[in-house]
Amino acid sequence: MDGRPSDYDVDRLLRHVRSHGCAAAFYYAPAVDSTNQWAKRMFAEAPHGTVLLADAQTAGRGRFGRTWYSPPGVSIYMSWVVKETDLPTAGVFWHFAAAWAVTGVLEKELPDVEAKWPNDLWVRDRKLAGFLTELLYAGTRPQGIVVGIGLNVHTAEWPPSMDVRPISLEEATGRRWDRTDVVIAVVDALAQADRLGGRAMRRPCSTNGFRRPDGNPVRRFTCVYRDGSVGVGSSSSRPTEASGCDCPGRKPSYAFPSRRPWVGGGTS
Repeated sequence: MDGRPSDYDVDRLLRHVRSHGCAAAFYYAPAVDSTNQWAKRMFAEAPHGTVLLADAQTAGRGRFGRTWYSPPGVSIYMSWVVKETDLPTAGVFWHFAAAWAVTGVLEKELPDVEAKWPNDLWVRDRKLAGFLTELLYAGTRPQGIVVGIGLNVHTAEWPPSMDVRPISLEEATGRRWDRTDVVIAVVDALAQADRLGGRAMRRPCSTNGFRRPDGNPVRRFTCVYRDGSVGVGSSSSRPTEASGCDCPGRKPSYAFPSRRPWVGGGTS
């Protein structure tokens, strides 16, 4: 993944998406207000699984309308379009699934990366990435979800006004990263979550399809319930069944493997 912190290789991104089928559509822009706003403007025409990527954001946002510092050539700013009307449950699922996907891309080189509730990835008490999941309605009718991902890749001159201490992949690992490679890996991981979310994970608390690198079944997973609450479960002796959810007697709408527990506490 070594590379210079500069432009995206958009042609390679397009070739990967077309050859691997990991996204329904791919859009790139040098700069937008925010990729989530862009995705919402395109939502009616964008198919499920569309990826929107920008080199810079002029009005990047985090939770509660906070500004997300988004200079060009430095970080990853992307959104994933989900045409799912099972709201708010699916929104909670995708919020966790996005963090699960990005953590999976990074954890080999960053084993100390941790997901901090409700929307961040942190390394050594500093913020590496953030997620903004927005549920879309037409009046009271659910339309779908836009999942925004911001990931600090290269070291930047962070504004002193920021209320958290950021960290980049470059600083955390001591090497350069190719943003194109990282985007490809994240999109592949989101596509995997989408496939399993639409099939295996939609069976109540099923762990079908999840295997560790050693071939053993995953035995710890996160459950998302119909009311949007979240629990933790572990699989039974049969690898395709689940038991031990922390909300007895409730059947989750979704379940997916837990890489590590979420850490409680406030976030920006």
